[in-house]
Amino acid sequence: MLLFLSAVGPAVAMAVWVYLKDRREPEPVPFLLRCFAYGMLAVIPAAVLESLALGSAGSLARQGTDLGRAFAAFGVAGLVQEGLKFLVLLLLIYRAPSFTEPLDGVVYATFVGLGFATVENLEYVTRGGYAVAVSRAIFSVPGHGFLGVIMGYYLGRARFAATGAGLYLRRAFAIPWLLHGTYDFFALGRFENSGLAWGFLAVVAVTWVVALARLRALVAVSRRDSGPHRG
Repeated sequence: MLLFLSAVGPAVAMAVWVYLKDRREPEPVPFLLRCFAYGMLAVIPAAVLESLALGSAGSLARQGTDLGRAFAAFGVAGLVQEGLKFLVLLLLIYRAPSFTEPLDGVVYATFVGLGFATVENLEYVTRGGYAVAVSRAIFSVPGHGFLGVIMGYYLGRARFAATGAGLYLRRAFAIPWLLHGTYDFFALGRFENSGLAWGFLAVVAVTWVVALARLRALVAVSRRDSGPHRG
């Protein structure tokens, strides 16, 4: 049970933290749970597509070269995972009646990302134990969550933009994909190489800084628009 909680707890804690950021008009919990479930279910097609991609060009991914890592990181994991999250948001959430302000996009996308992270985390932690649980609680789970923040930021901007919605939608996919791919490119390397280790920490830092800045910006807008009587 403790191992299970160590796998699930970080995603749940981050989901609650993001939910509490939306003080103006908190999102309906049943719909948020549905978003979380969509993210969990997205793991199934992701596993199938990644398996097919690696099966068709697996020798390249297994070479251990920079090109092989780039293919596995950008062409498989980053593309498939962020692409599926984006499709879930675009097809199932983007036009939801409860999507009433840009900050809602961040909340919904983060819940989708953390649903995905929960299933992925259960798999890795079950196999790797508490050491893997700690590592993933620090890096992987917040990574999925913060990529969701970034994707949701641009999704929310697109939803309420008078012009340029298409550009925001392209950024909603492209920026998380590039960050995810860069993260995996360094993570798939051998950290005895100090350059790879520093590169990994750098992309983690960039993702966190960008996501938190985007989140703060939309929270400020939401609270300002709510008026002083609503806090």
